[in-house]
Amino acid sequence: MTEGMKDMKKRMNMIAKRPQTKVITMVLIAAIYLGLVGCTYGNAMIQDESDENIVSTKKEDNLNEAEWKKAYIEYLSSQSYFSEKEEEVGYTFYFQELYLDEDNIPELYCRYYAGGSPFLIYYDKLHESVKEEELGGYIEYIEHEGLFDMRGMLTVGTDVDQIYKFENNNITLIASGYRGFNTENGVTTWENEQVSEEEYMKQLNGVFDTNKKSEMGKEKNIEELIMFIREL
Repeated sequence: MTEGMKDMKKRMNMIAKRPQTKVITMVLIAAIYLGLVGCTYGNAMIQDESDENIVSTKKEDNLNEAEWKKAYIEYLSSQSYFSEKEEEVGYTFYFQELYLDEDNIPELYCRYYAGGSPFLIYYDKLHESVKEEELGGYIEYIEHEGLFDMRGMLTVGTDVDQIYKFENNNITLIASGYRGFNTENGVTTWENEQVSEEEYMKQLNGVFDTNKKSEMGKEKNIEELIMFIREL
């Protein structure tokens, strides 16, 4: 080692031993430590907030679930309409569930041909929570797409297809057609225009794809339906 290098090393050792150098070193170490602690604490706070949001969301979902179940059960239990009609017509009403919109809250349909069929919809409004529509016929529907075909017999020898759109808790008729068969004067029409059977099916599938239709739920009387709702 040359004399110049020895002298430089000696000077560096002297600087390192000065008090202010030790203070600066300690400050740097403390700053690094506090920075690490701060990051850890910040990450912990973010995780806690995330966990709280998850718990809050689960509580909200459970609350919403409890609300729609309660609304349906109270409605079905309190309505004298069903028991009175059962006595009048002499048979038990049976309900079926279907899932028209994107959520997993079922809509309920009770088939009753003579006087229109109760169609029960749960929705969240201040003045009521179950809405009843009266429709008539047999339902075929496409799950979670808001479309259903109300099928029935208009007169002897004439069937009807009425395509409805279920959106924003409202039911709107969007197309209809009539098929005449087994009669000399049977006429097939779609939207009030006479068409062939082939054209009729083409028009029907244009608004309601019959290949995508879903099965309705199993028929249930009111007691069975209430039990089914509770177990969902």
